[in-house]
Parts: sequence; C-alpha cells; structure tokens
Amino acid sequence: MLFSFTEKDTSLSDYLHHQKNVVRKKSILKVCGCFILVGCLVFSVTGCSLITKLGHTDSNSKDKQLEDIMESNECGYNATFTLDADGTLTVSGSGKIYNADEHLIGWAFHKDEIRKIIIESGITSVGDGAFGDCNAEEIVLADTVTHIGDFAFNNCTQLRNADIPQSVKYIGVECFMNCEQLETVSIQGNIERIPKGAFKNCLKLKSVKIPDSVKSIGPDAFFSCYELSQLNVPPKLEKIEESAFYYCTSLETFDLPDTVFELEDMVFNSCKSLKRINIPSKVRYLGTSAFIGCLALESVRLEEGLTSIGNGAFSGCTAVREITVPSSVTTIADGAFGKWTAEQTIIVKGKNSAPSEWNSDWNSKAKVVWN
Repeated sequence: MLFSFTEKDTSLSDYLHHQKNVVRKKSILKVCGCFILVGCLVFSVTGCSLITKLGHTDSNSKDKQLEDIMESNECGYNATFTLDADGTLTVSGSGKIYNADEHLIGWAFHKDEIRKIIIESGITSVGDGAFGDCNAEEIVLADTVTHIGDFAFNNCTQLRNADIPQSVKYIGVECFMNCEQLETVSIQGNIERIPKGAFKNCLKLKSVKIPDSVKSIGPDAFFSCYELSQLNVPPKLEKIEESAFYYCTSLETFDLPDTVFELEDMVFNSCKSLKRINIPSKVRYLGTSAFIGCLALESVRLEEGLTSIGNGAFSGCTAVREITVPSSVTTIADGAFGKWTAEQTIIVKGKNSAPSEWNSDWNSKAKVVWN
C-alpha cells in the first residue's frame, strides 16, 4: 500500500501533527468532509487534505514502500512505531499504546504484513484491541509493560508463543482469544486473575505456566483449548468460573488446592481425558454440569463441607467405579449422576434414604449404599 501526495497536499508529518491534536480531544478524526471511494480514501480538513491512493505502485519494491510508508507514525501520546521491510513492527517511546476503538492506528492498514511485534522499554500499557487481527508470529514485550488491554492480541491467528513478563499486573478479557496457532504461554507477571476468555479457542495451546499469585480463573478462560495438557495450578487459587476449562479434551490432571471454595457451572465440562479430581472441603456448591462428559474420570473425592451437587454434575462419568457422598450434602439436583450404570456404586454417608431435598432423578442406575 502506498501513500502519495500532490504538490498541493500537506506533508504526512503535518497531517500526523494535526491528527495528534485531534486525538488529544478524544476524537479519531474531525473532518469537514469525508469521501470514501473504491481505491482511495479522501480526508478533507479545513486548510489541508490527505489523499491516500490504495494499490498504487511505482518503481520501488513493495518492501521499500513499507519502509518509506511506516516510519515514525504515532500510536500513543508519547509512542511511535515503525514497520520495516521484513514485517517487524517496533513500538518505542513511553506510556500507553492507543485503544484501537478510540484511535486510528497506522498499522491497522498493514496487519497482514506484520510478522513480529517488538514493544520496547518505556511502553507501559498495550491498549484495548491494539494488535487484534495481526499476522504476527512472535511478540516481544519489554519489562516496563504493566497492563495488557482487552482483546489486545485477539485473533492473531499466526502467533506461536506468548511470554508475559514479570512486570505485567493485568491482562484483559479475551486478550489472546482465537490465537489458533498459539502453543505455549508463560505468564510471569504478578497477576491475580486469568480473565474471561483470555485463551478461548486457542486450539493448539499445549502448555500454560500460571503464576502463583493467581486467585481466580475467569469464565471461558481456556474454553476449547483442545490440546492443553500441561498446566500448573496456582497454590492460592480460590475460584474457577463458568466453563473455564470446557472442552479441554487433553487435560488429564488438575489438582485443586485446599484454598478453592467455588467451582461454577461447567468448569470441566467434556474434559474427556481427565482422570481424577479431589473437591476441597471449602467448596459448598458443585456447579451444574461441572464434570459432565468426563469419560475417563476414574477417581472423585468429595470432602465433608460440600452441601449441594448441581444438575448433571457427574452425568456420563461412567469410568468412576465408586464415589462417596459426604453427610454434609443436603441437596442433589436432577441428573447429578445421570447415565451411571448398575456396575457403579454411590456410597451415601449419614443417611438411610434420599432426603426430600434430593431430586427424584438424582441417580440413574448406579447401586446406592446408605451408610
């Protein structure tokens, strides 16, 4: 893509200077007239005009055009970027990179050409959606970055690895969602939460290193990470939210620490390779469909303190030979042990029969031993 100017046109630097003044007023572009034509964009401002001709070529190579076009353009109040011929996008300066939904950032027109993103020392924050849909295979984050915004690297379908430095204290919702080629993630930052959809639909994600500081894993955080098999469970983890590991079909083990007190609905739904799980004593309610379809699940331990087992919680877990329901359980919902067979045994502590609070269809065909 080539930007060209007539003799009557204001220079690119003048235009960018004007644009900077405009965005400081929280507006992407304020124009007297805007004309969008096939093959060209016309921005008309009082006293100056910028004509962008798309698809125009001259004697220079495409690589040379990229060098000329993408040089020292603004991407933050105190940040600039360059995009060189080999597709390396380098951001330098200080402070925050703009949010993509508030500012028109120059690389938005060149996302297909980006192969590597380098965020240099001095940059502290990556704006919301800043690099969404880029073709980058690699990102390098300086240890001055403390904040990665919502959707920051969303849909970067060629990204292979993500190494988040220790300086990072916050990562935003869906920040790496749909990074289909992403294989390894190392989070070294002092964060307390893996947010909603952070790695959702990262279909080839195999290994994730989570820092010990994490206390909660948000809804859909690892939804449909089919190949995820290596994941360390942080020792201070307290809460796993809805569908956090839904369809993590390669996950075999997940050792919940004693600090966990909440497991929401569908947390391990359809984790077909999961073999064992121990539910800590602080958990009072086991969510709806929490382990439904965990076909390989062989060992389940429920601790005293659990009071309620949700609808379909262990439905279809036909590899479990025996499970003990603690005496503290007061309610069991419909189908909690659905699709269990006569070869399976449920031992119920402290009761001679099912209490009235238990749904009449709590168990399908499993043998029940009242103890």
